[in-house]
Amino acid sequence: MFLLKIKAWELFFLAFVAQFIVMGFSFLVVYITDSLVIGVIINQIIMILSFLVILRWEWLIGTKINLKISEKIRPKPAFFKFAIIFCTVFAVSFTLLFIMTAFIDIASPELLSKLIMLLLVFDICLLVYSSNFVAKNLVMYEKGRSVNFLEYLSTFFMLWFYPIGVWMVQPRVNRIFK
Repeated sequence: MFLLKIKAWELFFLAFVAQFIVMGFSFLVVYITDSLVIGVIINQIIMILSFLVILRWEWLIGTKINLKISEKIRPKPAFFKFAIIFCTVFAVSFTLLFIMTAFIDIASPELLSKLIMLLLVFDICLLVYSSNFVAKNLVMYEKGRSVNFLEYLSTFFMLWFYPIGVWMVQPRVNRIFK
């Protein structure tokens, strides 16, 4: 619930600004240690943590607002929950695999890259779905009725382009969960 009550600038700092500060630190580490691998590992870990903050934020908005919508018009959250969990597991697994490839030799990189690309396309589709679910629930709650896609299209794009959308969506979330 913490992410639903913080201000937009705090969420922006937590998810984006901190990431760039630590990336600057990782470049310093690369310069001092002369080891590119360490810098890449630090960057990957920070990028995944930043992404997980945004996924958690979407999870909280999607699940908590969904419960506030009338049962007659409330969308079922099961696939949304699957989408967020899959995206989380995929992101962490992909990051670990990326880090491991710096230390081990992969026997069949072509097969692995094809599998990763297939999962990545599926992951992107799930991310689009989760942003759609959150946008629809947010607008449905605000309007108190069922809505069509055009009514929540702008909210969807704000969530999809979250570095900018955080500034527009989080104040609306703050009003709901004050």
